[in-house]
Amino acid sequence: MHIVYIVPSIETKGGVERVLSKRTNYFIEKFGYKVSIITFKKESLEKTFFNYNKKIKLYSGEQKISEDNNNFLNRILIKVKFFKSNIKKIQKIIDEIQPDIIVSINYNLSSLLKLKTKAIKIKEKHGPRNLDFIEKKQGICKIKKKIKKLELMIYEEKKQKLDKYIILTKVDIKYWKYKENIFVIPNTLTFETEKKSSLENKKIISIGRYEKEKDYNALIDIWNIIEKKNKDWKLDIYGDGSLREILEIKIKKINLKNIHLKEPIKNVKEELLKNSVYVSTSKYEGFGLAILEAMHCGLPIISFDCQSGPRELIRDGKNGYLIPQEDINSYANKLLELMNNFEKRKQMGYESKKRSYDFTEDKIMNMWRELFEEVLSKNKNK
Repeated sequence: MHIVYIVPSIETKGGVERVLSKRTNYFIEKFGYKVSIITFKKESLEKTFFNYNKKIKLYSGEQKISEDNNNFLNRILIKVKFFKSNIKKIQKIIDEIQPDIIVSINYNLSSLLKLKTKAIKIKEKHGPRNLDFIEKKQGICKIKKKIKKLELMIYEEKKQKLDKYIILTKVDIKYWKYKENIFVIPNTLTFETEKKSSLENKKIISIGRYEKEKDYNALIDIWNIIEKKNKDWKLDIYGDGSLREILEIKIKKINLKNIHLKEPIKNVKEELLKNSVYVSTSKYEGFGLAILEAMHCGLPIISFDCQSGPRELIRDGKNGYLIPQEDINSYANKLLELMNNFEKRKQMGYESKKRSYDFTEDKIMNMWRELFEEVLSKNKNK
């Protein structure tokens, strides 16, 4: 079986890239699949942050042109130009390698559907369904709101033409109108260990991009409340992104001493095991991979109750707390509760570890294999 993934990049350091590296390696090593990856720019397996099997064939599509975020019309024109040039280059690659299945991640749906091929077409969505309407639409005019609503309607119609549409959580299904070809496959643990944190270190951790959707601005506000009441604990945030400098300026301005922004880490497991609580302040999550990894290391979790993702992993009051969005005072109070109560951390940490075993690699990868075999079987019988 030959599977080709179409993704923007494999050299970046996010959760999608971590999941993709683990999944493709598993397909090659355990199932014996042939795997190819098409990216939007010229890349190398040797330069990736995460490790990819050397048997993977890597191809370069058209490099994506940077967009002017302040000019709505210009963004549309750039996307059209990219759409036309990209589809030609990727079509040429598909004609050459003749895959059995094409899986796209963060690749334009219209582009995927325009590819002329006998291969099964599957799109994998890593964000929640109504992403465009989760935030409060600050600064978006009525015309743009209507355009976005129309885009979502068109997207729904196009989605029906796919063989399968993969989403990460069961919660997200209800936001789709057409559900027939939707299939839920959650992310898998990227590592497995019998070890768990002692939960004795006065350390709290968060992992994610320094971008708007992770809302580390809110986490800094929460920590400002915490540090006035407890100066013994430390908070480390691991990631990279465009807002790092802005966040560092805010930390310095407030004069917080025990919160630190750090670079991304490859060995997530070892760092998680040194901490005693995991925190997330995301405005939205497709799944929450870092939360799952923290659970597997036996950490209690605190997260804002965004649309999907955390609520699929966290049992409120059992292995952590789900806090109403933007309620930083409730968040701080629950975090202080865990900081001051070792037995509560220990109880919740045990439940986190137990819950994490529902997402082991073997379980999730077999879901993918069953899906591939099903769609290929149906395709042969057409």
